[in-house]
Amino acid sequence: MTSEQIAILILIVTIILYFSEIIPVYMTAMLSALAMVFFNIISYKDVFKNLSSDIILLIIGMAVISNALSENGIIKYISHFLLKFAKMNEKYFILYAFLLAALSATILSSTVSLYMFLPVIDDIVKRSNGKFAYRHLYMTTAIGALFGGTITSVGTTSVMNASALLVSSGYNRGMHFFEPGRIMVPIIICVALSHLLFVYKVQKKVFHFEDTPIGITEKKNQITSSLFKKIVCIIVLVFCIISFIFEVLSPGFTAMIGAMILILTKCVNDKDIFKSVNWNMVFVVVGSLGFATGLYESGATTYLVELFTRFLHLSEVHTFVPCISLLFISTLFSNFMTNNSTVAITVPIAIQLAESFGIDAMALVMACAIGSNISLATPVCTSNIMIVNACGYRFKDHLIIGGLYNLIAFVVAAVMLYLTYFI
Repeated sequence: MTSEQIAILILIVTIILYFSEIIPVYMTAMLSALAMVFFNIISYKDVFKNLSSDIILLIIGMAVISNALSENGIIKYISHFLLKFAKMNEKYFILYAFLLAALSATILSSTVSLYMFLPVIDDIVKRSNGKFAYRHLYMTTAIGALFGGTITSVGTTSVMNASALLVSSGYNRGMHFFEPGRIMVPIIICVALSHLLFVYKVQKKVFHFEDTPIGITEKKNQITSSLFKKIVCIIVLVFCIISFIFEVLSPGFTAMIGAMILILTKCVNDKDIFKSVNWNMVFVVVGSLGFATGLYESGATTYLVELFTRFLHLSEVHTFVPCISLLFISTLFSNFMTNNSTVAITVPIAIQLAESFGIDAMALVMACAIGSNISLATPVCTSNIMIVNACGYRFKDHLIIGGLYNLIAFVVAAVMLYLTYFI
């Protein structure tokens, strides 16, 4: 068998493993990369050199920074501030929580943002005397955090992974800090409007199950915080935001500088430094980058692009068709496997497709990144949705309410991708 055929077989097995989740996602990612090594398609160095890539530094650095913000009470202060708005009508408070979760996720990760809001929601519902319901708030807040994290190039690991895959392919740059926001901000606005106009009414009719709190509580401080430490945390956070926005330093280097400052000033507990890092995600990214390299080196992506082209008759259509096709495929795949898994599979094909048709690779990679983060018709796409499932949401709840949001987001994403990259 040729290396191209072997790589395609590895791809098929990888897709099956991602869909079925017989083994953890991080194991699938690493095994797919190591399979490429085993069959001499790439070398061990091609896989493990990615441990020093900028995205890995970013994941580790931001995990430490988020942990410091939590331990020193910065997140708690933000949560208490939100309690002042609990006197609103439920429909408008849900919208308020959705928008604030989205806003906070542009600074913190989407998962950290959600964890920040869950204790607040629990407290507000308890004090509302039946005015608010957990089931009405949890899902929309989780979606807000997911969408908000996708506004920036560092808010979700799937977007970071897509950008890293693009850079590793030889493209002259990664995503700018707010580049995904050109697509996501209009999506957030349209989803917010749809909530006010009709989705809230549908939600109240559909969500008929016992109102159960998730029961996530805020983590108690494990260090003695002080005004000095709080000030240091805020300064580090502001420094990172400024560097991310104006690209003063690379995102990974920026995050590591911030993390080192917090460690040296003892703003974070030494014992929690390694615990705060999502090592599963580190292995997902390393494995995905190695797997993508194998697809490139073997020629498998070229073959798949040719197959894709013949199937859709792309040589006879507008250059936007490959973009919207990848947006649809990414959204479809991500409804049945995680967004990181979807990005690992679709982005290498997108890059090769762009090269074949002379399309800006950023447009197609952006379609994959956005498409993999708007998949809400099932609870599979991201950990945010999986977390709030503990409230008791049924599959049909995701299919109806999540599906509505999914459809709205898809239409808006398609329009914005066209306006941003094809006019």
